[in-house]
Amino acid sequence: MTGPHDLDHHRRCYAGLATAYVAIVLLYAAHGDMAHAACVLAVALIYAALSLAA
Repeated sequence: MTGPHDLDHHRRCYAGLATAYVAIVLLYAAHGDMAHAACVLAVALIYAALSLAA
């Protein structure tokens, strides 16, 4: 069963994943690998959207 607690948990998990992926984007960007940074940024944006939609 999905209750308010479960939705809040999913929201926090997705937000945490988005934050982790943004950190990875910064690492790629710091090394000048903008192609990989752009791909990982797309994943981070998907998790951010899921955290808002959950």
